[in-house]
Amino acid sequence: MVDAEGAGHFYDNVSMILDGYTNLEHNLPVATYYDDLLQLFKNSRNSTTPTLIVTFGELFGENYIYQHQEPWKEAKVRTFIPGVNNAYNYGRRLKTLHGLTPYEYICKSWTTEPDRFRLNPHHQMPGPST
Repeated sequence: MVDAEGAGHFYDNVSMILDGYTNLEHNLPVATYYDDLLQLFKNSRNSTTPTLIVTFGELFGENYIYQHQEPWKEAKVRTFIPGVNNAYNYGRRLKTLHGLTPYEYICKSWTTEPDRFRLNPHHQMPGPST
């Protein structure tokens, strides 16, 4: 099985299907799947693993979940998510970050070295040295 991460560009995804990839991760970045695309999927025996979060400019599925379900009340979410967030934001201070948490270090860098941050069309949010 050849699995492609998906490029976020419709023509790149179609090229991957034509090149023989057997699975595309994430949604194709189009609102409507017309018959020619459906036939291509069918005849190529390609599969796709759509996600609600990575939608490449289409509707964002996470908001739908929050409107129709209450995931914050689920036992697994309540067990694991706070621990992950707390470990990241309030964990042991790292010497390499001069005693700051990763979040604090990035905030400080954002204000003192704004040139390190730039918007890149290939990333969804600015980050250090991106």
